[in-house]
Amino acid sequence: MSKVLAVIGATGNQGGSVIRRVLKDLPGKIKVRAIVRDPAKPAAAQLASLGCEVVKGDSSDPQGLEQSLKGADYLFFMTMLVPKAGVEFAQGKAIVDAAVGAGVGYLIFSSLPSSKGFSGGKYPVPHMDDKADIEKYVRSLNVKSSFVLPGFFFQNFLTTMRPKSQGDGTYQFVNCISGDVKIPMNDIEHEMGNYVTAILANPDKLEGKSSLAVGGMYSLNDAADAMTKATGKKVVYKQLPENEYLPNLPEDMRQEMILMFKFYEEFEFMGPQTQDLIEQGQTVPMSKPHTFEEFFADHPLDLE
Repeated sequence: MSKVLAVIGATGNQGGSVIRRVLKDLPGKIKVRAIVRDPAKPAAAQLASLGCEVVKGDSSDPQGLEQSLKGADYLFFMTMLVPKAGVEFAQGKAIVDAAVGAGVGYLIFSSLPSSKGFSGGKYPVPHMDDKADIEKYVRSLNVKSSFVLPGFFFQNFLTTMRPKSQGDGTYQFVNCISGDVKIPMNDIEHEMGNYVTAILANPDKLEGKSSLAVGGMYSLNDAADAMTKATGKKVVYKQLPENEYLPNLPEDMRQEMILMFKFYEEFEFMGPQTQDLIEQGQTVPMSKPHTFEEFFADHPLDLE
């Protein structure tokens, strides 16, 4: 008999990745229930056309969410980034409590390490620390679980860190950290589904595990080289002082993002064991994680 996987965040990059990969790799074994805020929206209709059961549910309505999760065997969930400490944790706790109340037996969470914990309080980054606290809360309960830690998205180089023309034939993107600092990066649209499907295929083996879902450790200079190779146009990275970099960030996220990048610079995401954890994590997924080169082959970067 098929098991039921409920997905919260079904219309986003992470949830969508999970749904597509599960339908492709586990047909007949896993049925997908997409939990959405508004089943009448086109994105929800598209999920239904793929064969998903589409059900209304939201963490702001815990009782309604619990009802929408009844009968599910697994839940994949993520939480929305909120630039205020504690808010994202409350969101995640509401989801977890609803799932446990509904009798869901196995939770899969898109988590992150605690920057505050790894740095001894030096770099408190709410969207990292709250996710780590959600993971800790899940682990404290009598429910099976597994965790996927995705790192920095390659997709950021198509959006917020997209290179800009300098008017001399070169293209530049900026940040506040050294161009040589290595950061765990991934193709989130490929990797989240890649790893979650592996967990669903091997739930007992991966129960209680935290898997780093990344393609490798890349610096921003590496990113510039990959974009140069992919586009045939010269792309360079420039490090800016923090005060000059701030205007490049959303106003309500500036301090949080600066602290996040500084944490990456000093602590490599999960401290000295980061590279070992990446290598361990790369043994988990259904297929090999994407490299930068594979990502840009799938997502052509058109620099004008």
